[in-house]
Amino acid sequence: MFDIEESIAEWRRQMLTAGIKTPTPMEELENHLREAVESQMRSGLDAQEAFETAVRQIGQSGALQTEFAKVGGTVYEQLKQLFRAIAGIPDYQLATNMNSSLQNFEPRWATYFKTIAFIVGVSLSQHLE
Repeated sequence: MFDIEESIAEWRRQMLTAGIKTPTPMEELENHLREAVESQMRSGLDAQEAFETAVRQIGQSGALQTEFAKVGGTVYEQLKQLFRAIAGIPDYQLATNMNSSLQNFEPRWATYFKTIAFIVGVSLSQHLE
């Protein structure tokens, strides 16, 4: 007989093996899985079919690992990306292929942040003189 809780536990082990180790994304994924299973069961599928369908909808562990890697899952990668944005270094992985004449652009918040940093720096240097 199919045991939904055991199947979810096995799914979690697969996610851990695939490298999704941080608790928050894992909990969110499990919540989505449980909601999808419930939705499938309400539509008339039995527990096993509902679970298999929900896993296909959410994605297999390898595909999810790839998606998490795209967003820079590690703290180091996120800090590196933040530093590049503040320094105005373009991140070509995030660039899209758009028909635009703007080749050197940065997010508005980065421009504002650099402007504020410049103003504060000038104010402090004048204050110290």
